[in-house]
Amino acid sequence: MVSADRSTIALVTGDTVEIWSTGARSPRATVTTNVTLPDQIALSRDGRLLAVLSGFNEIEIWDVARNTRLGTIATPLDREQRSGALQALAFSPDSRSLAVQTVIPNGRNTLAFWDLTRMRRIREISADLGYDPDGAQVLFAPDGRTVTAAPNFGRVGFPSGRVITKGVPHLQVDTVGDDGRTLYSFPNGYRPFLRLRNARSLRPEANDLRTGPVAGWDGQTSAVSPDGRLFATLHETGIVYQLKIWDIRARTQLGVPLTGLRLDAVAVTFTPEGSALVAIDKEGRVFTYTVAPLRLMRALCAESGGLTRTEWKRHIPDAPYRRTC
Repeated sequence: MVSADRSTIALVTGDTVEIWSTGARSPRATVTTNVTLPDQIALSRDGRLLAVLSGFNEIEIWDVARNTRLGTIATPLDREQRSGALQALAFSPDSRSLAVQTVIPNGRNTLAFWDLTRMRRIREISADLGYDPDGAQVLFAPDGRTVTAAPNFGRVGFPSGRVITKGVPHLQVDTVGDDGRTLYSFPNGYRPFLRLRNARSLRPEANDLRTGPVAGWDGQTSAVSPDGRLFATLHETGIVYQLKIWDIRARTQLGVPLTGLRLDAVAVTFTPEGSALVAIDKEGRVFTYTVAPLRLMRALCAESGGLTRTEWKRHIPDAPYRRTC
């Protein structure tokens, strides 16, 4: 789990959640709690708050820096409904509210908004909309005025709970662009492509970006850059792993894959300013790769003293050649 501002990464290890600053070599905090599933946690935009689905019907809210549980809120599940239930959590951009979506196998969908300053529910909508075993997601728009609850509710006003755009078939989303205009459906074990959707209409935009099969199933091994131009994916190639960088607009791969990972990564993200890509593997080792052309040029200059036209084309294929160093 990566915070919306890309400053913080949360990793589930057993009954603890490690909190990392992006690019740091060790966790800055550890929260001990009863984590139900690794993908049923949420970070606030600035990484200061953590929400954890604990047990089958309780969500804990934690102050990460103080390692303090601020309170708990309930989900609309009883013990009989737990099997097969899908749940998703998301903080509002100002960290004052939490959206919780629950979908149970009988097709009942519930979306609740919670005021975290008082730990009370402020709105709940519920309807029989069907059940999609591929999962449920909930995302706040960057302006905090709407929520995307996939696959069935669609785009919902906050805090009114009014459905603005109904869900569409097979709507699966993993993140929303920084400008709020685009929703991204990341590649996974059964979907070897990146799909972009209009955040208002929820309909696909242009052609899918065919990345091929990726490592991992939970969406944390793919990442979109802050400006929405680059996309990164993790791929398994024999006994090693590679990170590929893609130009989203051109729908093409940039340069050669980035190497160094020998274990599956548990988190991949761009740094907040978008100049580097960070990956953490299963043993907690951190790998940082420069991806912004100007920073990459300076790094190569320091190493080699300058680039020929052939070297430039090999290392920085997405920028026109000019004399370096």
